[in-house]
Amino acid sequence: MMGVVWDCIHMGWVPFLMMATVLPPMLWPVLRARSPLRLAQAKPYFIHLWAGVAVGAVSSWVLWPFLFGDGLKHGSTASFIFLVAPIYGVMTLFVAYGLAELVDRMFFKGRALAVIPTWARRMFWLPVAILGIMLLGLFTSSAHLLRLTLPEAATDPETLRLLVNADDLLAPTHRREARDLASNRFSPADVLEKLSLHGDPRVRAQVAVHAHTDLAVLRRLSQDCAPEVRQAAQPRLDLQSAQAGQVGPPLSEIPACTSPLQVPAHKP
Repeated sequence: MMGVVWDCIHMGWVPFLMMATVLPPMLWPVLRARSPLRLAQAKPYFIHLWAGVAVGAVSSWVLWPFLFGDGLKHGSTASFIFLVAPIYGVMTLFVAYGLAELVDRMFFKGRALAVIPTWARRMFWLPVAILGIMLLGLFTSSAHLLRLTLPEAATDPETLRLLVNADDLLAPTHRREARDLASNRFSPADVLEKLSLHGDPRVRAQVAVHAHTDLAVLRRLSQDCAPEVRQAAQPRLDLQSAQAGQVGPPLSEIPACTSPLQVPAHKP
């Protein structure tokens, strides 16, 4: 179990820290607004409150599809939006503070405001709420990226077994994760046996060339209905059969193919 925890920690903190770079531009005006609110300094409070709402709104608009939608599934470079979003946040801060200074000079002529109304005090929680929603999205998105990264990069066999036993890994919508798991050089034989039943022939072909695939699984894959799976399995089957002192039939003499749907499910 400790290996599973280590895999999740050492591969999960990197995407989370990368995503967390969007937070400082949103956090800055919120922290700056606390002191004027406590001292009842209306003008600086309104300026920082306005900047906090503005940067929160822009950051939410830019990041929402990636935090709460399927934006991260559109490509391997989609996560770079979290490196670009802080730039938008900083630019929004400059524009918001600049506009606030312009409004102050045009309409208030530098005069101090009297009091902070009750409704304005409550508005302090608006940028705080936006910040909290973004933080929640960062946790969920980093967990999603971790799920995409673990099949390829995990090294602990227990982690790999947990992944292959997930209810949705063998579904057509998770072909990428299944292929990554089948190509992971640390995947044990029982994980590969279950992946050999995957409906995607590319996953089964990857299992066929894996060094940890059992001889019995190779024999079954050498009779697979997909030609690319049979071609991938036959060389390793010949090699393992020769090492075991057995001779398997040539590829052209294999009588009937075996579909993954005809193979009984793996029993733990």
